[in-house]
Amino acid sequence: MQHRGQDTGAEIDEQAHRHGQAAKEGDEAQQGEQGRQQATQQAGAGARTVQQSAEIIAH
Repeated sequence: MQHRGQDTGAEIDEQAHRHGQAAKEGDEAQQGEQGRQQATQQAGAGARTVQQSAEIIAH
């Protein structure tokens, strides 16, 4: 019985480690996604500015 308890403790440690890694990777993925969204918004704003400039020149 004692040995089984040690196994369970090791399994819990292993699970905790995996959850920690998954959480860390999830944070990194989220940061990457936020970065992509910001870049997309900036690119979109830049495109709008160019379009407005072109319209002003056209008029």
